[in-house]
Amino acid sequence: MTQAKARKLLASAIERSGLSAREFALHVLMRDERTVRRWQSGDSPIPSVVWRWLDRTWPAVKESTLHHVKAALLVHDLHTH
Repeated sequence: MTQAKARKLLASAIERSGLSAREFALHVLMRDERTVRRWQSGDSPIPSVVWRWLDRTWPAVKESTLHHVKAALLVHDLHTH
């Protein structure tokens, strides 16, 4: 897979999640948001383990799972602010 296609997969996954890029980086990919920004800009290559996950596993994530992630983040934000 080309890095251009991997960046498109990443952008699509972030959009589908309904999360901010920061939230997706931290809570879905468990990566530093700066790392994910570098991937998005093409400044750093997206590791093959990440783009394979985006290509093969992410499409199977159900909308109900995304809803639970968003709800958990909302509760977390309420308790930390």
